[in-house]
Amino acid sequence: MSAEVISRWLTGRVAESTVVVTDGLGRTVRSVEFGPPASLSASDHPSGLAVRDVWQVTSRLQVDGGARVDSSRHGGALPSGRVGARFVLDSAGDTVLKAGYGSFIGNLPLLMPAFGSYPWRHDRSFDPDGGAVVNSVLMRPEVGALRRPKAVAAVIGLERQIVPGLDAQLGFTNRNSSRLGTFQVPTVDGPLRLDSNGESSYREVQVSVRRTWINDQQLFVSYVRSYAEGELNDFTSTFQGMDVPLVQPGGRARLTTDVRNRVLTWGTFNLPNRIVVSPVVEWRSGFLFSTLDHRYLYAGRPNSSSFPAFASADMVVYKTITVWNHSADLGAQIFNVTNHNNPRDVYPVVGAPRFGQFVNSVGPVLRGYFLLKW
Repeated sequence: MSAEVISRWLTGRVAESTVVVTDGLGRTVRSVEFGPPASLSASDHPSGLAVRDVWQVTSRLQVDGGARVDSSRHGGALPSGRVGARFVLDSAGDTVLKAGYGSFIGNLPLLMPAFGSYPWRHDRSFDPDGGAVVNSVLMRPEVGALRRPKAVAAVIGLERQIVPGLDAQLGFTNRNSSRLGTFQVPTVDGPLRLDSNGESSYREVQVSVRRTWINDQQLFVSYVRSYAEGELNDFTSTFQGMDVPLVQPGGRARLTTDVRNRVLTWGTFNLPNRIVVSPVVEWRSGFLFSTLDHRYLYAGRPNSSSFPAFASADMVVYKTITVWNHSADLGAQIFNVTNHNNPRDVYPVVGAPRFGQFVNSVGPVLRGYFLLKW
């Protein structure tokens, strides 16, 4: 059994400057003016009580279950629970079936209850030729009924030892989240309202193989096929930098972090003189982004374009030494050894001179590595 009581406070101040959007000819097409600086404050005192037990039903079947109650000022007491099972399919113990199902309660960022104190914003669009106002929306932040987010997840996996030192795993995960903080952007004068009514879903299939040798040497290869969909105006991801100046009506779409295909390979290999080399090679589909018009509004379906595929070869090299009668690892970490072009930003405005160009890649990075083992 376990119990916890937490106290959290947030205090701060938000001051905004007017944002002006211009087109390729320097003409003003959109502006956002804000109200006076505002002070923010929020607090919460969440608590939780949990109980868990593991039951060895038979020599082949093990059941792990638990229940929990989380309480806070946002939603009151919320129950959750989970159950998992591990079943050995053969007498030799080479094949194991694992499955689990449960609900989980997340934390509520304190920026959410403080959102109602943010400055108002006046979003106007202009005719670039004559400068006339073609649309005007006055938005005042408002907080509705907030609740802690909830996720329901189901996992199932099959592990198989093919031969001694070589095993494989096949797994499937399905997770649906609800009560996510989502803000609604009005199209006419009205509240910029935040409610806990958002939803998201995630599905994943993973295949992995591991080869092991003596002295903890191993090689691991995995492939993941996944799908992620959620709210475009999810508060936690949009306002993670305190505030965002340009907002627009949202909806559900593929998430920017939706990576359909991912291959990860890593290993640990011993060299003479207590030197260890641990390489990592990752390849995945590029993150998604939305193309925008000259007013920074969606131009087409949101998150329908993608960055180039990401590829990186990293490596950790260290030597085990003795420090104060304890073992320590001293070495270096090298990221993106091959200097592969992995851009992090894009020019998304349709019709702009550099539309579609990807920039801001990071080259090789060298860092020290030290691990003291007690």
